[in-house]
Amino acid sequence: MLSNLLLLLILLCPLISAEFRQSVFETSNRSEGDKIILTAHGMGIDDVNRVVIPVTNGRIPPLPCVTSNAGTHPHGSTFTKNNFHYTCNNGTAEVVACLADDGSVIQLGRTFVRSGMKHFCNIQGDNVTYKQESMCYENGMHYNVGDSFRNGSFKLTCRESGIYVEGCYMQNSFNDLLMAGESRIENGKRHECEIIGPGKVRYVVKSELVYEKRSFK
Repeated sequence: MLSNLLLLLILLCPLISAEFRQSVFETSNRSEGDKIILTAHGMGIDDVNRVVIPVTNGRIPPLPCVTSNAGTHPHGSTFTKNNFHYTCNNGTAEVVACLADDGSVIQLGRTFVRSGMKHFCNIQGDNVTYKQESMCYENGMHYNVGDSFRNGSFKLTCRESGIYVEGCYMQNSFNDLLMAGESRIENGKRHECEIIGPGKVRYVVKSELVYEKRSFK
């Protein structure tokens, strides 16, 4: 659990930050007795959402958490705001987990993959960071954005928009690559990596007697 947290929410866009630290003010008044005034971080003691707690015989009870735009929560309770799940620990809202948009729970320091998205709940000092990244799924495997891999005769790359066909591997070769739209003549055969439509590529081998083609779409 982390106290006094600056929370960073990263959803493939610029950082959005929110503070959930507690402001505590103590006052002493002979007619009213000692009391503690709690407000959300950054708010003054006259804030309409403040909480006033009497102090009896100098004993301070467990303090609730007063948060901006998330209400007041008693000590020991849990609550959710945006993509974070909190517990209230004596006046301090502590992050205990991150939440995906579909409600899936990601534990602190863990990574979670679902429906083509990778979710991170990272701890960096007193900061908790939640972010999600697109992934690609092909033949039972997940790939990160930027990963390249082979599927049959084709070199594929995972992009944020999905799987992109980079080119075609030449027949009986592990490394010789034709980029999409490229052709080459070798050993009396013409090898073509044809673009036949958006996201569609066809590998063709032509000779005087043989015409072979393979497609990826």
